[in-house]
Amino acid sequence: MELIQTAQTRQRPFFAKVGFLEVHRPFTHDADDENGVFIPPWLQDTEDIRDDLAAFQAAIRYFDEQVGTILDTLEASEVAEDMLVIVTADHGMPYPGAKWTVRKAGIEVPFIIFQPGTVFSGGKVVEELMSHVDVLPTMLDFVGADVPGNMQGHSLMPFVIGRADTAPRTAAFAQYTPDMKRDNLSRSIITDRYQLIRYFDQGRAVDYPVDVHPQAFSDHEQRCKTTGVRPFAQLIDIQTDPYELNDIGSEDEHAATVSELSARLLTWMQEVDDPLLEGPLRTPYYDRALADLLTTDTPRAEAGV
Repeated sequence: MELIQTAQTRQRPFFAKVGFLEVHRPFTHDADDENGVFIPPWLQDTEDIRDDLAAFQAAIRYFDEQVGTILDTLEASEVAEDMLVIVTADHGMPYPGAKWTVRKAGIEVPFIIFQPGTVFSGGKVVEELMSHVDVLPTMLDFVGADVPGNMQGHSLMPFVIGRADTAPRTAAFAQYTPDMKRDNLSRSIITDRYQLIRYFDQGRAVDYPVDVHPQAFSDHEQRCKTTGVRPFAQLIDIQTDPYELNDIGSEDEHAATVSELSARLLTWMQEVDDPLLEGPLRTPYYDRALADLLTTDTPRAEAGV
């Protein structure tokens, strides 16, 4: 709030980035089940999960109230008519099958733009695909600045203002490169109909919906019921299966779709110079662990003992 007052006094533009920890664990705002608790279908409706989601909903309610406080302060200030507000997140909800994966539940995030008196004044919902790499070119286009040709993203402004009939993006891409505690090293392409996920380390195919304590993240795939070795590629029809319960990638009738989307995903990986194309990744943890091993003064067994 002090930043807003300073900007008014100096008559200078300002930028504020405000992050919230409250929607991360531990949840500290009691429980919110006044209007029920939404159980995503990829989670089983157990007492543990229901109680945890009630606490998560309370954290979201608190977050929403704090965003409202910031907006109220902006709207009461001298910069009210010039403010541009963006609300978004960096990943999906912190539950098995969502955060720490490139499943739709892990990469689908809120995204709201608001500025009074403009096309972003509120009330319009855009359903078309968008990626976070599209935010900067869209904003540059919005303010009339040049969009550098080397940007990966697309400006959505022509579509938003009605100058184009179709959105510029037909697919979005995602990657998850974990630390050594998880085995979801993966890349993904998602369209309006399908999502293809390709894995690059071994793991088990999880049987959704999962029944596991919500906070058991580091080993949830070992504790969940699994259906065998995870395939290299999984395909989900997100129109008929929006909660991603069924992998149809091994079915013959979808072989052409897996092939087409795999080719598009490979092209994207080549365009962004994905290090996976050069071989397995060496993580910082691995480098530190190996250095520690090589420098530890550990007694060694005598030859032949």
